[in-house]
Amino acid sequence: MPDERLAGLRPGRDTTGQATRPVAPSPVWRPFCSPERLAEVPSTNLALAERAKEGAPEGTVLLAESQSAGRGRLGRRWLDPPGGSILCSLLFRPRLPLEEWFLAPMAVSLAARAACEQVAGAETACKWPNDLVSLPDGLKLAGVLAETVGETPGSAPRALVVGIGLNCNWPADFPPAGLEGDELATRATSLDRLTGRPVDKSALEAALLSEVARRWHPLAEAGLAPGKAALLSEYRAACATLGQQVRVELPTGAVEGEALAIEEDGRLRVATEVGEATFGVGDVVHLRPKGAPPGR
Repeated sequence: MPDERLAGLRPGRDTTGQATRPVAPSPVWRPFCSPERLAEVPSTNLALAERAKEGAPEGTVLLAESQSAGRGRLGRRWLDPPGGSILCSLLFRPRLPLEEWFLAPMAVSLAARAACEQVAGAETACKWPNDLVSLPDGLKLAGVLAETVGETPGSAPRALVVGIGLNCNWPADFPPAGLEGDELATRATSLDRLTGRPVDKSALEAALLSEVARRWHPLAEAGLAPGKAALLSEYRAACATLGQQVRVELPTGAVEGEALAIEEDGRLRVATEVGEATFGVGDVVHLRPKGAPPGR
């Protein structure tokens, strides 16, 4: 893991030291528009990381109907009914300084927000660092997980896999009864439940990929400065975390305060009782005032 400023990024599974055959990536630009569709995989991120090590070009996309071992941040299990969500991983080979790679998952989160509005008419917001939530209740609609790959000697050039799980159409009996399902029901929802009607998942997938390409292309081709400025401006405007009283949960404990800003390096700046602090990683809980609707 190179730098905590890569908010939400985790090292991929190829960091075990196993030798891989170096293959130069194809120079062909595949702008996230020709996804490979799979029935079931353990994890789309893991499957795409393998393709990245073999030299798959930037813009390669995997979509799956079901994951048998889907993961969220901090190794959490991803619960999902088969066919009920968009399960998607996208391959980036950023020609940017490593400390700017956080822009890729940010672009995916914003693309998902735009797609939800275009296709389903749903009002959503970004929740720092890696969630998409419904408005006004703040229930989780999507999670983004970014993982670096190709860091071992002899591997293909380094790349970034960004996975997103976007809840679309949940059956009436989901989440399942039990501890995990009951907890999920209190903090997450799906687009069909948010809008009161089924969502066209194919249209949503197409809109998501188109919106990713639209946001990433300026960063990939026009240079860092203008593309980054536009992306950060959009993210700040879309981020429900800003202005909220939050609890940032870290391995060393929790910190509470008011979320003030998203910094230029992607960190969250929080005003605490002992002064301002910035965070590059951490789970954020939105602390609701009295009378406000529940949300995380």
